[in-house]
Amino acid sequence: MNIITDYLVNKNNIAVCIFTSDALEHTAIKQKMMSYTLFFALRFKSFTDKLDIVFADSIDDGLTNFKDYDHILFMAAGVRIYDSTILFDVDAVINKNPNYLAAAHILEWGNDWYELHHQFVLVNVKNWIAAGTPSYGGWEPDVDVLPVIERSKENFHDHYTPLWIKPTGDHMWIYHEKQGWNFIGEAFDKGFDIINWNQTVRSKRTYYYPETDSELFYNCLINRSHNKEITNPNQRKLINEVIGMKNQVWIVNSEDMDVISKGNKYDVVALPASGFKYLDVFKSGALKTNGKIVIYDYNQTSLDWIKLIYQSTSIDIKRMVEAFPQNNELKWHGMNNPCIIDSDGILCKDFLESFKITVDYFGGYDRFVGYLKQFRSTPVEFIRTDLLNSYDNLISSLGNGDSMLHISNIFATDYLNAAIGLDAMDKSFNNLKNAVNNCTRIIGLTPHNEYVS
Repeated sequence: MNIITDYLVNKNNIAVCIFTSDALEHTAIKQKMMSYTLFFALRFKSFTDKLDIVFADSIDDGLTNFKDYDHILFMAAGVRIYDSTILFDVDAVINKNPNYLAAAHILEWGNDWYELHHQFVLVNVKNWIAAGTPSYGGWEPDVDVLPVIERSKENFHDHYTPLWIKPTGDHMWIYHEKQGWNFIGEAFDKGFDIINWNQTVRSKRTYYYPETDSELFYNCLINRSHNKEITNPNQRKLINEVIGMKNQVWIVNSEDMDVISKGNKYDVVALPASGFKYLDVFKSGALKTNGKIVIYDYNQTSLDWIKLIYQSTSIDIKRMVEAFPQNNELKWHGMNNPCIIDSDGILCKDFLESFKITVDYFGGYDRFVGYLKQFRSTPVEFIRTDLLNSYDNLISSLGNGDSMLHISNIFATDYLNAAIGLDAMDKSFNNLKNAVNNCTRIIGLTPHNEYVS
């Protein structure tokens, strides 16, 4: 999960509309993918105001029912957002292009003319109304008088993804069978622009094409298994993710390290085995005298890493990394991290930059070491537990006194969303809330990306 420090004031009156492609007829995968994409839309709400999330059966349906918004970002069921700052990029496209009618993925199909792929479409509602409220245009093969289009020589990839298109001023009878054809024609005829998404937007999202091989795709996700007949590379990536993540240990935190104690002190503070957030127990003064810390996780390797830090006498991160047998599983901010320590015994530069952010948060190296020494002199219990299904041992360790259970973002991860879905995540979170005693305060993210404290 990325850390977003900026705040987007929604001056452009943007709404996010989640819908399903009219080519998606498989009920079960439709429901799963609607919920899947909603999860990512909910993340947007944590850094902007008055962002409504609405639902529609199609782009045409959404435009008809939600004309009160100035701009609607249509996200088809099956969209995944890698980086929530994409909403800032969408806002920038709006500000830079006041004459646009739609921004989308533009595809050029030769004899089949052009397509605005439905997966991620931004519409300027006022310009759409000024253009006569045109329908989007579906896949039905037909021949119409349409603008002759000039396109860029360059492509984003392959040969059919032009950087831009514009009208030449000429018209002719043109055969078409791709979606969005009417938007393109009406926009150009009424003097509006059609914008292609830039590389920044493209890099922060993807689409899993649930309308393709729907039954096979659904069964693979539900059964967590491969099927050689699934050929779509995006679908195969998601299936791989659902089957199981590689073993990984988060050596630094990807979210705010403040445990949000609000001046309260606890007999027990429980945190997942991730990063150095447990040191904030001392920075914030969250632990009572003679209190204890509980480090929990389902991943035994993560527990082993924190236990090594706890039992070590070293204050050198490099020595601790070298002493950890599974140091190739240590991960930090970003994707596709290289090995944390190379063949020459040098720590990865990117990791050192992330680690410096951690040290700076605690007030510099000396204070970081001071909190580390406090941690090592405090009673700590290490518990392997499953926060989703079987956590009696964790609840037992909290005792009957005042306790804090920090869940971090465990119930709000991309993996969990793909593996079990938003409804199941909600159920597991609510079961945990009902299981703890009244003296336990739960802190962290809900499946709807709401921070409870």
